[in-house]
Amino acid sequence: MATGATNITHGATGWEVQKFGDVAASVRAYMHNLNTNHQYEVMRELRENREPVTGVVLAHGLHAYPIRGADYIQELVSMINSNGLLRYDALNLNPWINCRENDFP
Repeated sequence: MATGATNITHGATGWEVQKFGDVAASVRAYMHNLNTNHQYEVMRELRENREPVTGVVLAHGLHAYPIRGADYIQELVSMINSNGLLRYDALNLNPWINCRENDFP
């Protein structure tokens, strides 16, 4: 996947990160990672099989990914709660839902 990213390796730790030219490129790469990396399989299954899908539910699907394990999930859930992000769970951000074929140019 072409992301427009530059790989940067921190010499002392060996950690590699990507630097993106713009926010849209980083979001595209993150979405691609969420939808293809085997570490996110449980999250994708939760997304497909559960109604309603919430940020907290999906956070628990990330358990195989972070090195910090359950501590990371708990911190993520805490950030969702403390920042009032639950109010966004009911939003539908997919512009193609409820569109008819003739609505497209």
